[in-house]
Amino acid sequence: MNEKRNFIWDDRAPAYLKSGDLAAAIAKQHHRLDIDSITHERWRQLMALMREVDTWADDTGVSAQEVHAGLESFDDFMDLYPALAPQSLGAEAQDRLLRRTDKILKLGSYIADTTSVSRFIILRIAEARESVNLFEDTATQYVREQPEFESGFMPTLRSLGQAATLWDSVIDGWHDTKAGKQSLKLTPEYYIKTTAAMLQQGKLGGKALLHSGPFLHLGIKGALRVVNRIQHGIPDYSNMRLFERKPGAKQ
Repeated sequence: MNEKRNFIWDDRAPAYLKSGDLAAAIAKQHHRLDIDSITHERWRQLMALMREVDTWADDTGVSAQEVHAGLESFDDFMDLYPALAPQSLGAEAQDRLLRRTDKILKLGSYIADTTSVSRFIILRIAEARESVNLFEDTATQYVREQPEFESGFMPTLRSLGQAATLWDSVIDGWHDTKAGKQSLKLTPEYYIKTTAAMLQQGKLGGKALLHSGPFLHLGIKGALRVVNRIQHGIPDYSNMRLFERKPGAKQ
């Protein structure tokens, strides 16, 4: 592997491995699913890979076609995310991952351009839903065929993913607008409606986080991100930049 590829797009990616652990813990403890080791490792690597791809697509000016080609060849990602390599996933699962990523990137472009709060919320929910569906795309047939997977686990995960995405919009809206990633004006309507939608979307999945496993992985992920910021400093894309804003500073 080329040495230049070492989380250069987003140094938060290693902490996102814990998001895969969180999903597996919810599946096991809240929905009593049997998650095999292949699926578990794919989910861990999936969350880290998507964190990198999101930053790569948003912050470097790369086209959606280039992202697709990069994921299709997987040359830059092979050593970091071997469980998601084409030969590990198989042709059918890789095709699902690529098609899903294309949808997510297209929704992202719509989100960046919209000036309607209501449309913004609808698009963000759709983006989150497609992102969560990647868990289904990369699960083994053994996991997908368990009845509770589709009827219980995926709705729970979609609820949590949609709420988390809207929460990110509340927290990151100022930065995204300043960086030109979002055309929508940050009015009181934006914050009121986005927060209300977040609370509504999270109702179904909230109880899943109360088990010991999910709660533990959430805490570990948060700690890892703090340690990462201490080690690497605070880049422009980090939420911790919010704490640097001074009262009365121009926005």
